[in-house]
Amino acid sequence: MGQPETSAIKPSQPHSRSLIRVPFDVFSSVWTGIVLLVLLFIYSSIGSAGLWLPVSVNIFNFPDAWLQLHIRQYRGFEMTEFEWFHWWPFKTLIALICLTLVVTTLRRIPFKVINYGVWMIHTGIIILAIGSVWYFGTKVEGQAPILRRTVVIQVPGAAPVRLPAVPGNSTTVQTADRIYAFQISEIDPSWEILSGDDAGKRAYAISVTVQDGQDFFVRQLLAGYPQYTEDMVRTDNPEQPMARAVKVLGKPLVNEDITLSLDYQPQKYFHVVDSWALYLREQGSSEWVQRPIEGLPRYNDYFADRSHVWLPPDMAGARPNLLDMVVKPIKDDPYQDIDVWITGYLRYAFMDQRRLPGGNVLDPTAVVVLRSSDGRTSRAELVALDPNNNSALEGNLVFQWIMTEEQLDTIMEVQPPALTISVPQASIEITEPVTQLVSGDPDTPFIPIEGSEFSYRVRFLQDGLVLENGDVISVAAVEINTPDSSFLRWVCDDPSRTRDMSLDVDAQTGHMETLPLDERIVMAYAPGHGPAPMTLVGGPEESSLRLMTSFAGQEIRLQPIEIGSSIDLGAGVALVLTEYAPRPRIEVRPAIIPRSQRNRDAREQFSMIRAEVNYRGTMQPVWLPFHMFIFQDAGHSLPRMGFQPTVVHLPDGKHLELIFGRRRLELPAPVVLEDFVMDTHVGGFTGQAVSVLNWISLIRFQVQDDWGEQLHVSVNNPQEFGGFSYFQSQWDPPDPQSNYRGMNYTVLGVGNRHGVNVQLAGTCLAVLGMIYAFYIKPVIKRRRQQAVYARASAERAASRRAQPAGALDLELEPVATLKEQT
Repeated sequence: MGQPETSAIKPSQPHSRSLIRVPFDVFSSVWTGIVLLVLLFIYSSIGSAGLWLPVSVNIFNFPDAWLQLHIRQYRGFEMTEFEWFHWWPFKTLIALICLTLVVTTLRRIPFKVINYGVWMIHTGIIILAIGSVWYFGTKVEGQAPILRRTVVIQVPGAAPVRLPAVPGNSTTVQTADRIYAFQISEIDPSWEILSGDDAGKRAYAISVTVQDGQDFFVRQLLAGYPQYTEDMVRTDNPEQPMARAVKVLGKPLVNEDITLSLDYQPQKYFHVVDSWALYLREQGSSEWVQRPIEGLPRYNDYFADRSHVWLPPDMAGARPNLLDMVVKPIKDDPYQDIDVWITGYLRYAFMDQRRLPGGNVLDPTAVVVLRSSDGRTSRAELVALDPNNNSALEGNLVFQWIMTEEQLDTIMEVQPPALTISVPQASIEITEPVTQLVSGDPDTPFIPIEGSEFSYRVRFLQDGLVLENGDVISVAAVEINTPDSSFLRWVCDDPSRTRDMSLDVDAQTGHMETLPLDERIVMAYAPGHGPAPMTLVGGPEESSLRLMTSFAGQEIRLQPIEIGSSIDLGAGVALVLTEYAPRPRIEVRPAIIPRSQRNRDAREQFSMIRAEVNYRGTMQPVWLPFHMFIFQDAGHSLPRMGFQPTVVHLPDGKHLELIFGRRRLELPAPVVLEDFVMDTHVGGFTGQAVSVLNWISLIRFQVQDDWGEQLHVSVNNPQEFGGFSYFQSQWDPPDPQSNYRGMNYTVLGVGNRHGVNVQLAGTCLAVLGMIYAFYIKPVIKRRRQQAVYARASAERAASRRAQPAGALDLELEPVATLKEQT
């Protein structure tokens, strides 16, 4: 008879079960776990430290012998470290490792007392992984700048005005009969109260200048002490030009109708780090419309055409890389009819004005590059007819234009600088050329002035010094020894600017002390005449350009120079003319900074994008610089924080303002800065961060219609509110050189911490498992071994008693039992 039908499929059943077991065998294999851990190590190393490749045989010369490659920053990746560890390959590796742990634990590790440690370790790792996915999947971190105070101005007949407390901020208030002008003239964060019940205490003091066409006074406001508000008025005493109004007028306030008070300046936004956004508004509007930008590069430069940027020498052969990104309007965007395309991104650049051939007006411009044998370069752009821009390298490189060949002889004429010295009491007046400088030879001796007790030596000369007001002066710094003192005299070609200074630098201000001018000795300085060490001479023909060199100990040389030609200057230095235009046109583009000159700590601070605004068929390209924080207007911006909206003129006459910055989100509640405290080491703040022990921001959050309890936030003492953690991120440091006292604002770091407790629970469980596995498990095993040994000994003794005399005791059964149980 034939076989039953079911017999035909019986052989396939074991094969099916084996196929099902294959995945479980793979994920319970030790080699699978090892491979996954190795891959995780490689991936993490590339993301954190990058790839290190040897570039020298001497591999122990670290880091010069190694080349670091940041793979995650390459084109195609453009990821921060956070994004790299939030990418799908990393998540996949973690998921496979967790799967391997689960399968291995269930299949290979019985759930027994002796294995509790391993189960806890594996379970803790899985819980830690789940918590990490939760943490990084919902992580948001940013910064919130908070100004310390704002001045509330109330004038009869006008609405109240708020003026943010930033030095230099000003506003006007107009009534029916006059215009009032207010300006914050000074802020002292540590003003000492000298009288009253609070004498000896320190307060945040703001001085506001008030003018109304009739009165002029300065009103001083103290935060937390409104009872000490008073005015300062002008006096006729030159030694005390300002005095308290209560002493001059008999009352503390000049005009009591003008009310000034201090109030908090709430902050309701924080700016998300490593994010991008475009902000738009019509000029005159106070509110910005935010459009998030997704997928924008971070580390590499992208431009559609080389003519859009100024390329550095190390990128001379760079090819264009076009971006093609649209910034879509958001819901309820009032500018739905305005499309913005991003076609370029520069990581580190600034707007630069340069001259190119093709203009109509004679304004000769040349660009030269000095190259040393060790690879260093120095670039200079010279404008012959502009006294402020016709020299570089501290006057060692000059560009001059001549209209006739006879003027060339005047340029080549050498006339050394000279000092005219007179000692009136000794009837001495001499003129001496300056031939030795302390800057060139520190051992330069003092030169005695014959017939007097004075002597001098010249430290250095500075010709063609441009002052802040645009004036150009020449200065000789002269050390003078007198019978009773020594000092430094700044001798200017303009005698009214000559000053005497102390030789010592004040430790607090970092400056030399100004001394009364010693009239026993009078000096005048006449700058020298003659060619600079390197002089470009253009003219009389527009195509004529020559290089004149006049180095110490060498004859003056004059030779023609053309674009691209290199002239050896000696000592391993060559001069190359890269650009020349006698009639240039001015063009403004972003100048890309060479990578070797970039500050890595600047991050995206100097980045910019090229945005093309499309409105009703008209495309307008503009470059937008990056803004760390977005403010309502320039009056609300913070010191050192730029605010420079770019205005685009639309065809219908509207003016659109654009800003490129970070995406901002609303805080759980508005926050204000009550006070800012800086703890320092002994000696106070020296201008360096190492002199500071801690920065503390005292903040309050709005709770319903009032401000909540005061929270102390510092670097190592974060505070929690509304689901976010707040910590100290930046501060407003003083600047002694500009007499800026700082401490007018704080920048809080803001971040959520979802999943941290789950991570902590998983870590604690894994640690407990390790303690169990390494300390408790050996104790359990040892006690079990002892019990087995004791039972085996008892059984062996009973067996001996039961065996006949002379029988062979192999003790096989106790040994087998011992092996099985241990």
